[in-house]
This record gives sequence, structure tokens and C-alpha cells, in this order.
Amino acid sequence: MKVAILGSGMKLVQLAEPLLLAKGAEIVLVTGEPHKVDRDIRENERVTIVEGDKKDIETVNAALKLGVDKVWADLGGDDIKEMAQVLVKSMDANGVKRLLWTSTLSKYSKAPDEFAVWNDKDLGKILVDHAEAAKVVRESDLDYTIIQPVWVNEEDSVEYELSTSAAPSDETEVSVPSVATIVTDILTNDSHKGETLTITK
Repeated sequence: MKVAILGSGMKLVQLAEPLLLAKGAEIVLVTGEPHKVDRDIRENERVTIVEGDKKDIETVNAALKLGVDKVWADLGGDDIKEMAQVLVKSMDANGVKRLLWTSTLSKYSKAPDEFAVWNDKDLGKILVDHAEAAKVVRESDLDYTIIQPVWVNEEDSVEYELSTSAAPSDETEVSVPSVATIVTDILTNDSHKGETLTITK
């Protein structure tokens, strides 16, 4: 398994990288700030770093041409929809079908009703941007999985529930290590294709 990862500056990615390496994966990191990648990861012989802008299709193409068979994107920012469009176009051009996309809570998420209302009010445009990017992924011809964690915390524990249902849960948080474990399992086992999963504790 050779995985291209877009979003290497995120805490979630930093926790998932060693888990993926422990499963025998090779990793291609696409980052504009390679100096921020942990030294142990940078110097690992099974890690390749492609420096560049994740909105630049030539950068993404360069990464996907390295024998990648899966992509994991953990992205953010006002231009996340554009990054999704570039990634889908590049994956199509390079014959890479498998995509794991990290999104945010939405109206489809299994979160408590009152929390979902507060979340929508507090995050506003961020949720809209993420929803539009996720729509790009859903409307593609890729073998995608979209994960939507509730609010993440720094607890050093792994405890989670996955759901494709929109029925509310009582839980509003999940730990970063839990999400990193889920990411590793989905990529390793090639599971949950075509699904959008809400992650709660």
C-alpha cells in the first residue's frame, strides 16, 4: 500500500503517519512546509516528500505518479473546494481510484440536535466550504470514503463509534488518536467504500 497524504501539518496526520508505517505502508506527503514534518517521518526510508501547493495540479500529479494507490486528504481553509476539484482531476488523470476524505460535521452527521445547531452557528462558512468540497468528492467517480468526526479532543485514548445514520448521538467529542486509528483501519482494510461516516465516542 502506498498512500499519498495531503494535509501533513495537521495533528491528525501526525498521529496517523506512524500507525500507517507500522502497517507496512509507504507514504507520499504533499506539503508546502516540509520543515514542519516530524524528523522521524522525514528521515524514514518509506516516506517521500513532495513540496508544493495542494491547489497546484502539477504538484499533486507529481505525487500521484510515484506509484500511489490510495489518497488521504485532511484539508481545510477557504479554498478547500478548489483543492478537492484539483485532487479529483489529478486522481482521474493518474488512474488512482481510492480516496479517504476528512470532512466536518454537517446536516448528515450523527450529532445531538442542539449541538448541531450551535456548531452550524459557530462555524458557519467553514461548514459550508467543507460541505461543498465533500460534494465534489461524492459526485466524482472515485472509490471514496468521507469521515466526519465530531469535535476532536487531545485525550490519549481510542474509543469511537462509526455511523452512517443521521440519527442524533449523545456524544459531541472524539479523541484525535481515535480518528487516527479509524483512518489507518480504513486505508489498510480498504473498507467503507462509497460511505460517509460520522465519528463519535
